[in-house]
Amino acid sequence: MSGELYSPQWHEVAPLRPALRAVVQHRRQRARGRVWHLLSSPASQRQLRLNESAWRLVGLLDGSRDLDTLWHQLIGRFGDDAPSQPEVLELLAQLNGAGFLKADVMPDLPTQIDEARRSERRRNLAAMSPLSMRMRLFDPGPLLDRLLPCFPALFTAPALLVWLGLVLLTALYAASEWSVLGSAIAQAASAPRFVLIAWFVYPLMKAAHELAHGLAIRRWGGTVDSAGFTLLVLVPVPFVDAGAANAFERRQRM
Repeated sequence: MSGELYSPQWHEVAPLRPALRAVVQHRRQRARGRVWHLLSSPASQRQLRLNESAWRLVGLLDGSRDLDTLWHQLIGRFGDDAPSQPEVLELLAQLNGAGFLKADVMPDLPTQIDEARRSERRRNLAAMSPLSMRMRLFDPGPLLDRLLPCFPALFTAPALLVWLGLVLLTALYAASEWSVLGSAIAQAASAPRFVLIAWFVYPLMKAAHELAHGLAIRRWGGTVDSAGFTLLVLVPVPFVDAGAANAFERRQRM
């Protein structure tokens, strides 16, 4: 528990009996010596990562008891390790904003309004920046589903070994010819032709990189619902929405 224990807005939510939607999926994950709880929903394409304190409350949201009763039970059982009332309000706003709660169970909380305003300001600032503008173009899901069967061995142990071998051989060769490569790169980097070639080649390399991200996410059952490019210092940089990987296990993310 951190900060103030009580909140002046608590009366707005105390009698409510919120419940998680049936489509919300829960997964435990251990990272850096701590246990986290990942919530995800195929319907909203959102994920939330909760610590143990937050999960103690969220895991009880089945609609059978009001929030005030649940909170006092947690305080009596866990003491300082239970979430405070402001933390509960913020947590409920996040759950509601992600579409994880059943409809019409939450009031218009001040914390939810503040978060919406912060998100809107971030989007406006990003849209006004002439050096970094993101444009979503299409849903790559159908394309990825058609391509995935074409690469049945891509996400296997032999493919990993082949990739590691190629990287090792390339690194050894580059190290043996480093003086020649260094002088050639220094000479070419000052030529306008090099800059023009890099401007065309880098987006293609990045597109292949992002395509691999999308295929990996589909391979492990995640969804990729948007793709486009970011105009970064006037260079088009492709991207895919890889947020679904946050709900994967560590081995799958690797």
